[in-house]
Amino acid sequence: MMGIWNLDGRLLSAADYAQLGVSNPKQSLAAGKTSFAFGANVDVAKCAADGLVAFKGWITNAEDYAAKAGVQPTCGMLDLLARRVSQVGAKALTEMEGDWSAALWSPQDRRLVLARDHMGVSRLFYWQDGPRLVFAQSVSEILNMPGVWKVLNPAAVLDDAPGQRHGLETRYAGIKRVPPGHMLVVSAQGTRLSQYWSPLDVSSKIKVTDRDCLEQFDAVYGQAVKSRLHPGPVATQLSAGLDSSTITELAARSLSAKGEVLHSYTAALQAEIAAMAAKYLT
Repeated sequence: MMGIWNLDGRLLSAADYAQLGVSNPKQSLAAGKTSFAFGANVDVAKCAADGLVAFKGWITNAEDYAAKAGVQPTCGMLDLLARRVSQVGAKALTEMEGDWSAALWSPQDRRLVLARDHMGVSRLFYWQDGPRLVFAQSVSEILNMPGVWKVLNPAAVLDDAPGQRHGLETRYAGIKRVPPGHMLVVSAQGTRLSQYWSPLDVSSKIKVTDRDCLEQFDAVYGQAVKSRLHPGPVATQLSAGLDSSTITELAARSLSAKGEVLHSYTAALQAEIAAMAAKYLT
């Protein structure tokens, strides 16, 4: 997912459209009103007031989300989001669970909203120089855009190392990331970053027992596995650890309830297989 917006209303150039892969802006749904456009490979849907919504990812609470939107859960995720955005605006983004990034463009308000999933599984970056804004799911896509400079940000190089990539700054000066659980709103009034979710939002005053925690964990763990069973054949890879074993058991249970079968695989050295066979099968 990527796009460009000239906040001052300046028309996008032929080079801009070429980098976005838009060959005919007049016939492209993704090309807003000439000063804004999504990339040609971005899945875009219309919502209320001629708005556009772009989405990349997976909604894991699709059934509950569809119920709120008043549609069947079989509806495509992009259409589902567009329907909900038409009902409640940008609040629709905060109701989604899963791995996703999204962008909402409102031509009437001349406002762009960028948001990223709660845990930051999906990625979303942006670069702004005065009235020009570029956003994409990878830093390399932004660096390839016309006018974006390629200057390192020494202060953020270590913070941008693998496993630490959740802060605002990146290793390139001027290119920032939308942090997990955050929403970026860009308009003529300025750019505002706000946090819509935090793991610390849970009240410390809630009193629960160990059994309550175990039961709740079991329910949440089962739902997490079930929500990621995409349509079609499903398989797991067993590593002999607790994680893969419990995920396999929960996935098999969910699929069995629908009359489907889970395929599981594992790998071991030939000598280890022979030793296990001799020990357990003889």
